[in-house]
Amino acid sequence: MKTSASNSLGERTPLVSVVIPTLNSEAYLEDCLMSIRKQTYSRIEIIVVDNHSEDKTMSIASRYADLCLVGGKERSAQVNFGVKRASGEFVYRVDSDCIVEPNVVIEAVSKCLEESYDAICVPNTSDNRISYWAAVRKLERDCYEGDLLNVAARFIRKDVFESIGGFDENLVAGEDYDLHNRLLKHGLRIGEVRSKEVHMGEPMQLSEIAWKYYNYGKTIMRFIRVGGKRAIAQISPFRPAFIRNRKRFAANIKLTIGFIVYQMVRYMATSIGAAQAWFDSGTKVNNSNSGSFSSENGTRESVAGVLNLGCGHQKYGDVRVDRYRGSANVVADIETNLPFTDEVFGCVYSRFLFEHLRNPGSVLEEMVRVLKPGGVLFLVTDNAAYPPFHITPRLGSGFHAKGYRGLGESDRHYCLFTKEHLENHFQHVGLEKVHVEYASADDVGGRSGPAQRILRLLRISKVGILTPFSVANILATGTKPITDSQREKASR
Repeated sequence: MKTSASNSLGERTPLVSVVIPTLNSEAYLEDCLMSIRKQTYSRIEIIVVDNHSEDKTMSIASRYADLCLVGGKERSAQVNFGVKRASGEFVYRVDSDCIVEPNVVIEAVSKCLEESYDAICVPNTSDNRISYWAAVRKLERDCYEGDLLNVAARFIRKDVFESIGGFDENLVAGEDYDLHNRLLKHGLRIGEVRSKEVHMGEPMQLSEIAWKYYNYGKTIMRFIRVGGKRAIAQISPFRPAFIRNRKRFAANIKLTIGFIVYQMVRYMATSIGAAQAWFDSGTKVNNSNSGSFSSENGTRESVAGVLNLGCGHQKYGDVRVDRYRGSANVVADIETNLPFTDEVFGCVYSRFLFEHLRNPGSVLEEMVRVLKPGGVLFLVTDNAAYPPFHITPRLGSGFHAKGYRGLGESDRHYCLFTKEHLENHFQHVGLEKVHVEYASADDVGGRSGPAQRILRLLRISKVGILTPFSVANILATGTKPITDSQREKASR
């Protein structure tokens, strides 16, 4: 185990496990890890839990961390996973874009040992040198120092963390407030240290703030339902901390104006995200590592062995194949052949791949070849009737008319499809129980473009005659038939 400088606590020096969730965190991760290694408390283990990064995150982590793990669908799940593997008496969750001041850990341990606290809040501020919006956020965050409402304990006794169930893995926003609130409900003692964390991953533009809080909005209603009145007070734009620190705002009018704009943008974006989540509550397709897929009509197909053929960063499925490494565990040229024997997968899932293929028919034949009899093929691709695909490169997934290259040659798009195209393709390769429907990217585990999100919020797709022109993608499913001889063999 790597250790840093010595400390002055005497004989009682419990191990502290610092858990850092990461996702494409190469920009600030090394500074974060170095700040942990420079703590004045020595007995520290660093655990990095990565969510399938595609940059140099894991390479950097391996140089500093005691344990590097991969797992978790979001940061809450990542931290919970890291805590399960932690050896320390205390666990300290640190975000990968934060720098921790040298005395944070020793102050937190001292508070817990000498004053019998169960958890510790570490003040968090922003580096105001990064951008104007970083300075605005620093103005806000500094108001919360010593506050009793807008705070969240991050340094916690491991047994306490586990006894209250850790972070709620269904929350993207407010998960730290939620954990803190549950600590209070259980009557646990929470203290605060003077040393701080400095947040480096600050927004450069207002659009970054809007996108962040739009995503936060998707789970904000769950946070409110669970947290009740305290949760509402914690996310309210009218906070006692602002009134107590009114002199800070009066002293810097330029930042105060920015703060008002910042508040308007983030609450508007959060509201849109919450509305989007409400509209999406009847999701058509749910895909996960569980090996099963749920369709709109409520049927559920159990599968054993999911082959995931797709474009971009996808993490589910038992075997993930792509032409480039990315998140794939098998690298192959899908257009040439699939490197598997016949009839080995219970399900073949392909999302946003067909539009990249020069000869989609032959690839579909390969998909059916490796599919077991009775297995299900799920395919998601672009809808030819969706106008933004023919208007501008960035309103939809890209300009397809002459082959759009969004990320270089590897991202070239060749085809667009209608429902009739896909029905004919599926029937030609011998699939039965063929079902084809319109589906937005959000319905099938992807992320819609701005035009699609606006159309969904306006409920345009619910108007039958407009549906083909207001939904960007098509979902097609089909089952490989079981022959009489195979059915007879299975019954023996």
